[in-house]
Amino acid sequence: MRMPSRPVYPTQGRTLMQRIGSMFTDVHTWNTLCYMWLPLPLGIAYFTVAVILLSVSLSFVAAPILKLMSNLFHWQSGTCIGAPGWVCAGVEWLGSWSGAVSLCVIGIVLLSATLHLARGLGWLHGHIAKHMLVPREVAYSGLTDHHFR
Repeated sequence: MRMPSRPVYPTQGRTLMQRIGSMFTDVHTWNTLCYMWLPLPLGIAYFTVAVILLSVSLSFVAAPILKLMSNLFHWQSGTCIGAPGWVCAGVEWLGSWSGAVSLCVIGIVLLSATLHLARGLGWLHGHIAKHMLVPREVAYSGLTDHHFR
């Protein structure tokens, strides 16, 4: 998203203190300052969501490969002792080929959804930046996005 350049503050006929005062009373100055701090919490949230969703979806996609390796090398899965019967049945089903293929399909769908979410977050972040960094006179002067491309 391309943004227009910021207009220069009027300096003619004003003293240094008046120019400094106009910068401190300008809403755009404070929005820009807030936008400088906003990427830290947003970046932490974006990173956390991306790592969790990518790791879960890729591990689901790898389920059939792990099932094949466990069959080839005779890996033993854990026993289900002390858990309710429905939990043990679910664990045994996930250890079967139908469970591994189902996890793979869910993982592919989740991976696709994760990539769409990342694109949506990028779009949202661009609009947040435009809202906070572009002065209102330019943002709402009737110009549309195609004027800035």
